[in-house]
Amino acid sequence: TTFLLIEGFDVYPDVASTSQGVQARWLAATTGVPAYSGSLQTGRFGGQCYQTAYDGGGHARGIAFALYPALSGGSALAMGMALNLGTPIQQVRAFALYNNGPTGTAIMGVGVNNSQQPYIWVGTDTSPVATATLPISTLSWHYFELTWSGSATVGVATLYVDGVQQCTFTGN
Repeated sequence: TTFLLIEGFDVYPDVASTSQGVQARWLAATTGVPAYSGSLQTGRFGGQCYQTAYDGGGHARGIAFALYPALSGGSALAMGMALNLGTPIQQVRAFALYNNGPTGTAIMGVGVNNSQQPYIWVGTDTSPVATATLPISTLSWHYFELTWSGSATVGVATLYVDGVQQCTFTGN
C-alpha cells in the first residue's frame, strides 16, 4: 500500500498565495466559476478545511491535486474525503478521478443527488451507475471513500460513507 497524498489544509495561511497558500500546491479545477474562490474554514477536528460553494449548476468552485499513479495490468486505487453538505441540497459532484490531470477527461467519481443519496458515476456526474439507498444528513461531516480495482477493460468501484459500504458498480 502506498499513500500518495494526505491533506488537512492545516499548513496554509491563506487560499491565494502562490508561495505558501493553497495555490502553491493545488490546481484550479473549475468550470465557468472563478478559480480558488473557496476559503479556509475550521475543519472536523479543529484544523482547517477548504470550503467551496456551488455555481447553481452543481459544479464546485474547487481545487485539484495532480497524482499520476501507474495503473497497469491489475491495479487498485482508493480516494477519500470528508464532506460536510450544506443546505439546500442539489445534485453535486463531490470528487472525481480524471485521465491526464484536472484538465483531462472525467473518468468516474462520487456525487450526491437531490435526495441526499451518494452515488458513483462513470463518464458524467449526471448519470449515476450505482446509488446508495439511504440519504446522508446535512450540516454534519461524513467521510466518503471510493475504491476501484481491476484492469483497463473492467473494474469494480465501491463507495463507502462513514466506513459503511453504500453501493458498488462493476463495469468498463
